[in-house]
Amino acid sequence: MATGFWDTFVKRTLLWLFAIGYCASTHSASAQDMPLSARMIADCTAVRSGQELWVGIYIQLQPDWHIYWEYPGESGFATKVEWDLSDIGTTSALTLYPVPIAFVGAGNLVSYGYEKETILLAHVPKVAVKPDAKQVTLRARGRWLMCQAEECRDGRQNFELTLPVGEPAPSREKELIDRFRKLLPEPGKPNNAKVEVQTTPAGAKVRLEIEAPNQEKRVLASGTKNGRGLAFFPLPPKGVMVSIPEITGPTKTIQIGEKTFSFYTGPATISLEVRRSSKLSTASLSMEGVLVQQHIGANDELGDMEAHRFAIPFPQNQ
Repeated sequence: MATGFWDTFVKRTLLWLFAIGYCASTHSASAQDMPLSARMIADCTAVRSGQELWVGIYIQLQPDWHIYWEYPGESGFATKVEWDLSDIGTTSALTLYPVPIAFVGAGNLVSYGYEKETILLAHVPKVAVKPDAKQVTLRARGRWLMCQAEECRDGRQNFELTLPVGEPAPSREKELIDRFRKLLPEPGKPNNAKVEVQTTPAGAKVRLEIEAPNQEKRVLASGTKNGRGLAFFPLPPKGVMVSIPEITGPTKTIQIGEKTFSFYTGPATISLEVRRSSKLSTASLSMEGVLVQQHIGANDELGDMEAHRFAIPFPQNQ
């Protein structure tokens, strides 16, 4: 596995250098040529102190193009948004990322990101407006790498959204924001997941066992064309490398109307390996991840997608 990690690192580095080189030669492309459009939106038409507010960067992509998640996988670089929400009393807003999908690109490298559309969100639990303010201006800076089969472009954009101070009402984008809020992972490990960590000379092996939540629910298998199949998206910190998770388990395929579903008939196992990116590093191993699953009920009805973000319990001295 050590060789595999190194091969992946080399491939990713070469593709990243190619992407940067290509971006440098295409930075003068006109707005009409860009494969992505983005704007800032909010779920309210006005703000007042004490209210809750959701804001986001709404990104739309041309067909066959994608951008990357907060952890890009084996190629690309993470999409970043820096928020300036000081006008409403927030100085350290975090970017909240909806659940991504996986891409297989050049060199069979697996990456994580978004296609078609997404919203990168920020949440303000309690707005604070200055007493004499008549309006507020929300600002953000975004950066992303836009890629298709054999082409990548670097993208950067500044955003501003001005809202009046007054009685808030739902904006026309609230329904859109609410749809992507449902794709945000919930904190904490789900009850039907068991995690085991086995230390190795190079790092650790992680094994997740996923069982059906109960006798009336079945977990959709990975790779299904209908619904969200079982998936695990790793979130390693800087200095830690992870392999692409492998999912195994017995499956069965059924036909429901015109759709075909594949689900696990027994426990599914998700396996991956974790190690430090440098042999000289003495930092403790750590990693979070997002587990995605969707269930079919006993009445063959498809439930909502569920996503949970949690930390892997590595031994303290590993």
